[in-house]
Amino acid sequence: MRIFQDVWSFFAFSILGFSCLYSAEIFAQVQDFESNFEIVNHPDEFLPFWSANEVRSTAARVFQANDEGRNGSKALGVQPISTFDGEIYTSFDLSGFEIPKIAFFAKTHQNGSGNRPATVFVSFGVELGGYGQAVQIGDNNTFPNQHTDYKLFDLEVPVEFWNKRVFIKIEVKYGPGTGSAARFFLDDFGFYEIDEQVDPIKVLNASMRNPFELNLSFDRPIRPFEQRQISFSSPRISGLYFPQDHEAVIEFESEVPAEKFNLQLVDIEALSGQMTTAIDIELDHRFIRLGDVLIKNPELIELSFSQSYDASSVSQASKFRVNGAIPSGLTLSDDGFSMSLELSQALSLAQEIKVESEAIQNKNQLMGEPSEFRLFYEDGIAEIFALTDSRLLIGHSESLNRNTFSISDFILLESEITFSEAQGQESNQVVLIPNEVFEENINYTLAIPPRWTTRGKLLHGSYRDFVWDATAPELIQVLIVGRRELILLFSEPLDPIYAGILGNYAIENHQPIQAELQESGSAVLLSWDFDFNEGQTYYISANQIADLVGNFSEVLNLDFTFELPPQIGFKSIIINEIMPAPRAGNSLPNVEYVELYNRSSAAVNLGGFQLANSRRTTTIPNEILLPDEYVILCPRTRAAEFAPYGRVIGLTNWPTLLNSADQIKLWDATEQIIDSLNYTTASFGGSSFASGGYSLEIVNPYLDCNLSTNLKSSTSSARGTPGRVNAVFDESPDQTSPEIIGARVLENNRVAIIFSKVLSPNLQILDFEFSSNLGLRSIELSPDQLTILLSFDAELKEGIKYEGKIKGLRDCVGNEIKAGQETFFFTIPSAPEAGDIVINEVLFNARTGGPKFVEVYNQSNKFINLKDWKLANLNSDGEIANRRIVATVDLIMEPFGFLVFTTDSDRLLSEYPKGEKTNFIQLNTLPSYPQSQGNVVWLDPEENFPEIFTYSERMHHRLLREPRGVSLERLSGTAPVDQVDNWQSASAAVGFASPGFKNSNTFEGSERFGIEIYPKVFVPDAAGEQNFTTISYQVDQPGCLATLRIFATNGSLVREICQNEIWGTSGFYIWDGTDSSGRKVRTGYYILIADVFDLTGNVSQTKKTVIVGTKIR
Repeated sequence: MRIFQDVWSFFAFSILGFSCLYSAEIFAQVQDFESNFEIVNHPDEFLPFWSANEVRSTAARVFQANDEGRNGSKALGVQPISTFDGEIYTSFDLSGFEIPKIAFFAKTHQNGSGNRPATVFVSFGVELGGYGQAVQIGDNNTFPNQHTDYKLFDLEVPVEFWNKRVFIKIEVKYGPGTGSAARFFLDDFGFYEIDEQVDPIKVLNASMRNPFELNLSFDRPIRPFEQRQISFSSPRISGLYFPQDHEAVIEFESEVPAEKFNLQLVDIEALSGQMTTAIDIELDHRFIRLGDVLIKNPELIELSFSQSYDASSVSQASKFRVNGAIPSGLTLSDDGFSMSLELSQALSLAQEIKVESEAIQNKNQLMGEPSEFRLFYEDGIAEIFALTDSRLLIGHSESLNRNTFSISDFILLESEITFSEAQGQESNQVVLIPNEVFEENINYTLAIPPRWTTRGKLLHGSYRDFVWDATAPELIQVLIVGRRELILLFSEPLDPIYAGILGNYAIENHQPIQAELQESGSAVLLSWDFDFNEGQTYYISANQIADLVGNFSEVLNLDFTFELPPQIGFKSIIINEIMPAPRAGNSLPNVEYVELYNRSSAAVNLGGFQLANSRRTTTIPNEILLPDEYVILCPRTRAAEFAPYGRVIGLTNWPTLLNSADQIKLWDATEQIIDSLNYTTASFGGSSFASGGYSLEIVNPYLDCNLSTNLKSSTSSARGTPGRVNAVFDESPDQTSPEIIGARVLENNRVAIIFSKVLSPNLQILDFEFSSNLGLRSIELSPDQLTILLSFDAELKEGIKYEGKIKGLRDCVGNEIKAGQETFFFTIPSAPEAGDIVINEVLFNARTGGPKFVEVYNQSNKFINLKDWKLANLNSDGEIANRRIVATVDLIMEPFGFLVFTTDSDRLLSEYPKGEKTNFIQLNTLPSYPQSQGNVVWLDPEENFPEIFTYSERMHHRLLREPRGVSLERLSGTAPVDQVDNWQSASAAVGFASPGFKNSNTFEGSERFGIEIYPKVFVPDAAGEQNFTTISYQVDQPGCLATLRIFATNGSLVREICQNEIWGTSGFYIWDGTDSSGRKVRTGYYILIADVFDLTGNVSQTKKTVIVGTKIR
């Protein structure tokens, strides 16, 4: 038998309650019981042509069973009991069948503890009520009172009922035995030809994972098949593997052509033994679409496309969404069909991931359609734990192909520990040996790379936490919740089984009536059947309490006096100092710490407080913090190192602080927020501080606002002040005013204004003025209180620069915005055109340690959005490659403005102090720009008008002794970018580069016809002055042939500027004061002779003088 199948959809529709399945050679009618049942009894029909003796809406008698169908859908259910046997009736016209049969799928579920089966009988008749001898399906053991899987049953229709309407009765009876009977389920009941395969194997989906691999998903587990069982014309099949039982991947030697194609599988066998003779698959491969997604880590994914793409079409981050968010970065791969996306929101394991792509073009510029790819994020890891302090086990659910990953790819985040691999491990395990032992009770985060199983199944990369723990839990505090409820706080998360055993707890031989492990994992809520007396001391014990790695405690005893606790307020205790990135070699311990300060007037019991960062939480033990007292929190195993600095509390399960950015929170025992602190690398005030082992200190601990300006790098010589007053302490009132960082249009009538400080929530005092008649509809404050959202009555117009002014604005402390700084601007940008934004300056040979940069200039009168614009270079084949997106969010460039792209803005400004830092844009990386020669490519989002600047070190001024650290400046934005004379070394007067402002060398063009020299006097080796002269021309028609030569006054030829060059209507050349050998000419007068031939053959000669000067020593 042969099944023809379109993989995108197979034809299915409902006729008289039956699903009709069509193929090239079969015709079958199947009732799938998916339509809702009518609650009626025979002879009334619950579905067309189907009735039953008693239909119920609940799971009794005859009913529709949700989630019990063969594919998790619906089925018909029957529950026989001692007083009820199910009877189901149906009929069908068998005209056209040669030798008909019925076939259906059935299973049972256990119902109660009885051992009675359900017994099933089928009888046929020519009229309703006139049925012949009933035939039992199977025997009394076929449908037991157990959970069984669906099985296929068929029965030939007796010959006397052929070619006519047949009536069928199905009886489901209360079988022999004792007690209750099985619950019976029926699904996919149909009529077939006698030799027809009832349930052929189907391909549910066929799709190209990439241009070389076809993925087939089957509707059931199959046995692996061979290449000879695949019929396909071209290209040649090179490989075949089976990542999972229901999946096959076919590999091809070359790219599959972008067209519709057919493929046939023959003699495919299911694991159950069922054989399908042939499956024909038709795939529409004409259009490019997403093919596969690989999660490298929670912050980086790799996309593969079904065809090779046009690089210009895919190199825009805004064309993609990952769970609805635009990626923060994009890098194209060299293979031409995959790319990496840097995510703006990290992914989480056990999360459904949705990746969306707008329509893109393949390499032949054929536009595809929007597509999406969904997957469930799992990494295949069954367990990860430290066996000892020097062995880490990573157990997988399947055997691994060890050639698909390297041990060096397993990286311990925020740590210098590296790994080697243990020998003799199981095929599904990776056992890592660190180069130094793990510290006890420290939470480590391991970056696990993508891996493949031996079958070829992809296991995504992930971050996994683990801890080396050899210490049993300790009882650290009793918290009083109510008169009959206590919380026991332990030193670490507990095994939930042992934590919930009531016999493990006692107060004076009384056991609690309930023990509930709290969400934190280290606290147990105990409820008692008596009231505690105020002021009375009690003794509580806990025994055989286990942690998550199997360390059991002995008897733990603690006494407490029952007193209802007082309430503390927000910022009674503050996070006063943090050390997120300690550094070896400094005088302070090379250990993270968090310092708390009690600024209140009351003693506070820290027991039950929780310290958390963005990844994990730990509990603080029972300690009293007096007014104006400091305490240092650090990992428990390193607490002794801080003893010389003051009071220390060592914590188990230390929340390792992230170096680049994190949020730290302090909660009290009732889970009320007491304080929080956010920091980023910018909080340190520079990269040298961020990586130099400096702590971050609160300037004024008495402020109630979380101001970014209230957190600074320590100025102590020790680079931190744990346990004492901060080095940056200043309790002077915060008198800094809020500033407007910028404004951007969100929608046609909605604008966001971003501020430097947290604002007062009182928006009623604000007053806005606008240069245009904009009616203000509403004002909102963002949740972080750093942004004001404005909505207008009318839509904003493109290309207009709107000016606004805000009055009465105050930050949360009460500081008002300064007079003269209340204005802001916003606009809807215009569409760019070729030549609007050009490459204007390039530093490709930076000084040692200095960054390179590329400057662009907007020479139009438009506001242009640089979102998804790119810098790139050319590869060895002359193709655009190594694209780097300069902005994944809106970046509006003003008319006649400059922007500089570099990898280190701070260092660039220190190298070139005259640079305009407000115009610097810092990128993670730039494309490769070699020091001697290379290409800078500037691309709009669609790459409709690329600009390519091919540079060489030889383009610098011939008299420049040291080109390192000297940029090339473009003289004219309108002259061709590849005109060598259009580039000149930056002047020494600006420090050899002019990043962010007007070039030191420019050519504005001449409005006079003829030939002009400017300046007429120049000094080739002068520092701080223009060290070349410009020879410009303007003629009334293009096509003239020109030769320009420089002569000395004695008539000798000094330099030929151009020879028989075809002119346009205007242009220019430069002379740097050197001769044909590159030597500086003598001081004095020189003559320019220009011979110009027009289109009619006439020749004209022009002579101009120029003076070469010298430096005055």
